[in-house]
Amino acid sequence: MRALFIFITISILSLSTSFAQSQVSDFDFGFKGGLNLSRESNSVGNSKLGVNLGAYAAYPLTNNLFVQAEMMYASQGERYKTEGIVFKDKLNYLHFPVMAKYYVADGLNLQFGPQLGFMLVGKQKVGDTVTKANDKFNTVDFAFNFGAGYELDNGLGFEVRYSLGVTGIKSSDIDPNQKNRVTQFMLTYKLSELF
Repeated sequence: MRALFIFITISILSLSTSFAQSQVSDFDFGFKGGLNLSRESNSVGNSKLGVNLGAYAAYPLTNNLFVQAEMMYASQGERYKTEGIVFKDKLNYLHFPVMAKYYVADGLNLQFGPQLGFMLVGKQKVGDTVTKANDKFNTVDFAFNFGAGYELDNGLGFEVRYSLGVTGIKSSDIDPNQKNRVTQFMLTYKLSELF
């Protein structure tokens, strides 16, 4: 938990320093949020509906290419049913994606980049019984994201993103081959449009 606090503090200070060194017109920042459809690879489970919410800051490298750092909360997991009993993995993460964002046309962009995630809480639900299960899941998750977005002139935007987990999410004695697979649908709002 201490390492997570240090990482978050360094991330915020880095973004603040970048903001202070740039002109506001060059620097985009805002909020985003939406829905997740998540599941675990190599599993018979079904997708679980969750939410995502966070903030982003983007800096232009060229006229069309931006690097975008994000800090996102996401609820993920999956659900499956066996012999009439519903099982759910409920995983809450704090993700730090760093995306390359390339504008292919006015407002339309393609995105790709790595994501480091830290599990905040892991729970398992069997029927009506919910138990905390942090010890059954790895606390660090690494993924590659890719997607697309469209931004309107008024600062409102829409994004669709797929997150392909590359590290196992369950501890090695359970099933190290299950990885996060998440499709995200997000609304974005560029606060820098107000300045």
